Amino acid sequence: GGRWLVLTTDAPGLAARLLGSRHSAVVQEAGEIQVPLGTSSPEDILADCVALGIDVRASRIRRDDLEQRFFDLIERPSRVAEADA
Repeated sequence: GGRWLVLTTDAPGLAARLLGSRHSAVVQEAGEIQVPLGTSSPEDILADCVALGIDVRASRIRRDDLEQRFFDLIERPSRVAEADA
């Protein structure tokens, strides 16, 4: 699976075009920009945002790892239904 830096900005279309000039496979989806973390670190990408004049409101790292998602789901504490007394 891959890792992506997901960015929230006021102008995602413009930000995606600007970042696309420096990073391959930039995706704009649902008002967010997703930049793959391959050879670039999150800090590198955020530094590029500053250099390009992109105002980042929020950022997070997303993992596309189905195996990890599975284990995240099964490790959640489960709720046990209790009979009313």
